[in-house]
Amino acid sequence: LFSYSGGNQEGFYGREKDLRMQLDFFVQLDTQLSTYFSLKEAEAAHELLEKTLKMQMIERREKIALILLSQEEYARWKKTAKRYENFLERQNADSAESVLERRKNLRAFRETLTSRERENIEREAALILEYGIPGLEEEPQEV
Repeated sequence: LFSYSGGNQEGFYGREKDLRMQLDFFVQLDTQLSTYFSLKEAEAAHELLEKTLKMQMIERREKIALILLSQEEYARWKKTAKRYENFLERQNADSAESVLERRKNLRAFRETLTSRERENIEREAALILEYGIPGLEEEPQEV
């Protein structure tokens, strides 16, 4: 446990001449409580960060739910629009004017269908770019 300086004896001896013990210690008192206050500030900052992350998670979950809802609503609308388009195609025409009117209505309807589809794709693409693809988990990257 000790070594005499200048000697060749090392170890622990139980005789009274060989047993020496010297203890030095230093204690710093924080009388201004700066450590306590910095700890409290760090705890408050950590709680704020946790709440912020939870709010972001909730917002992203809501956005992904909106993407899924948008896809479902658009699929229902498109199914109904296709039925209406089929109805327009099956209408019987009595005269040339009615045939032209039907074709004009059908073309206008198809243009509306195409523009709605483009708007839906743009909206969903923007949401996906911002919040990711719903249900698709990131694959672990190899190091």
